[in-house]
Parts: sequence; C-alpha cells; structure tokens
Amino acid sequence: MPKIQRLANPSSQWEWNPQENFLGNPSFGRIQVVEVCSDDGNVIFEQPIFLQQLGEFYVVVNKNGHIAFIQVQRHAVIPIEKYHSNWHTWRPPQGSTEMLIPHPADIHEEGVTLLELPRGLALNKLQEAEEETGYRVTQVAHLGHLNPDASFYGTSPAVYVCEASEILSDIPPDPHENILQVLWLAPERAKNVQTLSMHTYASLFLFRRWALTQTDEFWRTIGEKL
Repeated sequence: MPKIQRLANPSSQWEWNPQENFLGNPSFGRIQVVEVCSDDGNVIFEQPIFLQQLGEFYVVVNKNGHIAFIQVQRHAVIPIEKYHSNWHTWRPPQGSTEMLIPHPADIHEEGVTLLELPRGLALNKLQEAEEETGYRVTQVAHLGHLNPDASFYGTSPAVYVCEASEILSDIPPDPHENILQVLWLAPERAKNVQTLSMHTYASLFLFRRWALTQTDEFWRTIGEKL
C-alpha cells in the first residue's frame, strides 16, 4: 500500500510557473497564488486557490436500494488526535496574528481510514463510479455541484445519482487509490455513517432531497429511509 512522505527536495512532478504564479501538476491541477486587494488596489493578503481537473461525486444505488460506500485510506488527512486538544487550549501571544497550524511532522505516513461515497477526477463521465464500485453504472440524475471549501477551491465537482447493474465493470481499480473494500449499505445504515468526508454528507443530503420528490416508489422509499 502506498504511504505518504514529506519531500526533502522539490519534485519534478510539480512545476512552478513564475509568470502566472501557480504550482502545476498535470495529474492533479494547479495551486494558483492570487492577491486579495482592497478597493484602492492595495494588497491585503495572498492566498492559494486550488484548481482541479473535472471532479465527480456519486451516489451509487443497486437494485436492492443499497448505497455504495468506499472504505479508503486517505493519507493527506492528519489524525485528529494529533492536534485537536491543542486547538482548544492554545492561545496566540497578545497582539500576535499567529495561527495554530498542524506541523508538517504531524502528517502521518498512512493517514486515516474513511468511509466515503465514490468520487474521483475522471477523464470520462462516470468512470470513477465504475472503477471504485466494480460494477457498470448508468446515470439517473445530476443533482448539482459541490465545492469542497469555497474559500480555497475554484472548482466545484458534479454530483450524480447512478444505478449499479449486476454487470462487472471492465475498468480495473487503480492500485494506488488505497481502496480497502466496497460496502453496500441499506439507507437506514447509510444515514448513520460517521466520516470526515464532507462530500459524502453533502451528496447524501442532495440525494435525499431529490429522492423524496420522485414519483418512482423505489427512489422515494430510499429517501424516506435515509
């Protein structure tokens, strides 16, 4: 299983563009540095804006009305116990604008294990849904878009409802994505899932709101139980 480590030197996979002020990687996107200015043009502060490839979130449902969840290792997430108590007790020195930010040493080589709805940066529509669940899927509805953090993300991935068939997908899972298993949960269990994944909670909210408006009893019943 791949593990995370901090770079001692700049990587050839990321390149800094000094003319346009961004750090780019063709596999992930850009970290664009922008200046936030007052009305008179004075720079207040600089901040990053994350620009990803086309992203998609999926609520995948099988014929039994069960929803697909992916148990996955997310090595970018720092375990909460490494900093949570500090956030509640730490105070900046008087007059200081210093902020409490987890130290790079807190980044754990294995990250944390999360339960999420399928998601991904796909070149082809619905590709990640089939890759992660292992089944062919069809689109049922486009629910809208979600922004992971509107302060820093410029891109807002689409949210789709998909129906899983019983036909196995011909798209092999990416061995580097650290997917541990796929769980198909009844809506009564899905509504009680505990996770750090914001897109999972938000996608389930959009799905439930949509399902409750459907005339098809299959979808409406799932919404009522969720």
